[in-house]
Amino acid sequence: MKSINLNKTTMLISISLLVFSATLSGCSSAPKRINPGHLDTSAQAINHSATISNIIQMSDKEAPAGKVFGGVLIGALVGNVLARGESDSTQEDVAELGGIIGGYIAKKKHAKTIYRLTLKLDDSSVKEVYVKGGHYIIGKRAKLTLDRNSGDVTSFLVLKKQGA
Repeated sequence: MKSINLNKTTMLISISLLVFSATLSGCSSAPKRINPGHLDTSAQAINHSATISNIIQMSDKEAPAGKVFGGVLIGALVGNVLARGESDSTQEDVAELGGIIGGYIAKKKHAKTIYRLTLKLDDSSVKEVYVKGGHYIIGKRAKLTLDRNSGDVTSFLVLKKQGA
């Protein structure tokens, strides 16, 4: 079996693509995102009921940086293998293209839309939560948990039936 020969330029291009993809994937100081669909059952969690009062779509798609990173790396390696035997510049070009395509495929496969939901709790207080994916309707009932110390939303679940 032949070994893969990655030259320094190809590695630098791959690393640059990884950093670029991670930046595009939301590696920022954005508010904590909640994965909806379950409720926190820890001792620190306080249960509440609420109604969705506002929905704002914050981003079209956001994917985990690790998934995009893996796609870019695999794409660059596959591109390098496919161009084996060609000139160094051709190998670099094909590896770069493979990295771009790999990152794009990973993002499409794993990305979710981010929504900012405003929730009016039954005690009339208001909380905002950032959630990954899902389908939301204003007026829909939900359950959520708040951290006992910070008051931050720790989990979120939209109820299937109204008034449940």
